[in-house]
This record gives sequence, structure tokens and C-alpha cells, in this order.
Amino acid sequence: MDQLTFRNLVADEIKCRTTDMKRRYLVDNPERWISTIEELRCDLDSQLERIDGQIAQVRSHGGDGSMPVAAAVERELDLDRKRSNIERFGRHVDARLAEIRDRFADLDALTPIEREVRLLRRAIEAHRRLVAVVDDTDAIDAALYAVLQGEWHFPEAA
Repeated sequence: MDQLTFRNLVADEIKCRTTDMKRRYLVDNPERWISTIEELRCDLDSQLERIDGQIAQVRSHGGDGSMPVAAAVERELDLDRKRSNIERFGRHVDARLAEIRDRFADLDALTPIEREVRLLRRAIEAHRRLVAVVDDTDAIDAALYAVLQGEWHFPEAA
């Protein structure tokens, strides 16, 4: 998959617009997934810098009379909206990057508490996926409770 297509896939995943199959593809490519999210974050920062420069320019032209005040105000409001949208998406990018880094962090580098949190999170996610497709949830519930004792009873596919 070329980088632009992969980047669009990552952006869609951050926006919660992907299928399970596409998410599995990302999971199978964790290094590329993380680096693409990092690139996306850098691009968002560059966009914000450009917008800040445009806002400064609009204010300058509106203040010196080379641009009608009404047009300057309208342009600045438009740029403020764009800035707000980019910042909001950036918060989602940051949160997702932290989640993905945590998910694929080297287990040896984690503290025992961090390992336990990772195990519990993984168990809850597996439980949620399985409960959605299974009628009798007793075994799934038992597998979830077993994780509290450090035992993994979920199927390997989960």
C-alpha cells in the first residue's frame, strides 16, 4: 500500500471511520502506523503555523487599510474556524498516538502495573468483541474474571 493511501487509512481510523479488517491491517503494521500518526501530527503543526501566519497577515492588512475591515474580519473568522478544527483533530491524533504507542510498547520496558493495565485493557476489549457475537456469555465472563488472577482464557483470535 502506498504511503498516501496508508496515511488516509490512518486518518480514517483516528476519525473512527474504518472497518475491523482495516484496523487489523494497521495492527499488523504497528511501526508504520505509529510513524504515520507522528507524520500526521507534524503536518497538523505545520498547518497551524501557516494559519497563524495568515492570521497575522490579515490583521496587518486590515489594520493598515490595505484590506477592507469587513473582509479582514471575515477572513480571520474563517481562519479561526480552520485552526479550531485542526486543533480538535490534533487532540484526537495525540490521544490515538499515545494509545498505539502503549499498545505496542515493549513489555519488558513496562512496570508491573503498566503490564497489568495493558492485560486488563486487552481483556476488556476481547470481552467486548466476543459478547457482541456470542449468545451465551458465561464462558466469556469467566475468561474476563480469570484475567484478575493473571490467567488468559480468551481464544487466541480475541
